Amino acid sequence: MIILTNSDSNQYLKSLTTYDSLFSLQAVLAKNLVDYGRDHNLIPPRAVIETPKGVTHLFMPTIGDNIGIKALTGSREGFKGMTAILNPDNGIPLGVLNAESVTAFRTALASSLAFDKFAFSQDKGSTVTDIVCYGSGLQAYWHVRLALIWQFTKPSGGSPLGKVNVHLWNRTLPRIQELKAQLEADLSSESWFKKFVSVNVVEDPSIVTPKCQIIFGCTPSTDPIIKYAHINHDPSIRVFISLIGSYKPHMQEADSELIDSIDGKILVDSGDHVYHEAGEIIINKVSRDKLLEISYFWDGEDKQKVNVGNTKDNIVLWKCVGLSIMDICVSAEIIRVAQEHGFGQKIENF
Repeated sequence: MIILTNSDSNQYLKSLTTYDSLFSLQAVLAKNLVDYGRDHNLIPPRAVIETPKGVTHLFMPTIGDNIGIKALTGSREGFKGMTAILNPDNGIPLGVLNAESVTAFRTALASSLAFDKFAFSQDKGSTVTDIVCYGSGLQAYWHVRLALIWQFTKPSGGSPLGKVNVHLWNRTLPRIQELKAQLEADLSSESWFKKFVSVNVVEDPSIVTPKCQIIFGCTPSTDPIIKYAHINHDPSIRVFISLIGSYKPHMQEADSELIDSIDGKILVDSGDHVYHEAGEIIINKVSRDKLLEISYFWDGEDKQKVNVGNTKDNIVLWKCVGLSIMDICVSAEIIRVAQEHGFGQKIENF
């Protein structure tokens, strides 16, 4: 059995600096979401326990290619927990991982399934791409990091190499400055980062959002902060919006005007789970037939054309609440690599 601390997982994930090095993890995630799309029973109901002290414990199992469970606790210290992977044939523990970094990474990797298909695909003549990220935590870090890696290292993928301006916003200035410093420190050794990327802290996101082709929402906001009125409405320029911050029915990052403007499909990770956790979907009473699970585009089958997002303004909207099958399949792959390359703590005869 392998035990991976948060430092172990983080060090490994940060060593992946090209699309090719991330492809196997993305492929594993896509395959598991396709399996889930065909059989929602792969994610059994989770158990939620709240203690008298107001601490919430969640236990989220998954079956399928991998068997495992994620245990997560929400308290005043934030979310802490672990993911355990079992041998599917006999139940022997294969590995245990600290859930902190892997949770943020797998969410951004899930978003990559959407922006892989719908971002960087228009306006090929542009020499500048603008990205705005609302939020300053690990989710924000990994979304920006993966978007940049996709932009500059995916073969025949993203836009022609050109300048990328990353605009960071959060209500707490010191935290957003920390995120800027972290991105610059971790990516400064990449030649494309030094040559093409500018990371900026902004005080008012409404000023930069209108020129952005990619918008990341990574905040647990209860009041909408991403406004339809602030988004570019020029149909010749695609705008890709990712919302991953709201995880309770009363939370919403995007305003109702934006949600109501969507005449095509809203991309989601789960058409079921968003009705329990995504305030944007619940508050605006979005009907099930307006939702399309991202696995639809990854099952390898020929598809009829589907209208996605706001077709008039060329806005694509992705909403992700996170699924335990994401944690289990990504964690299982990290454990496999750890066994192969010898990192983490190995426990014999557990």
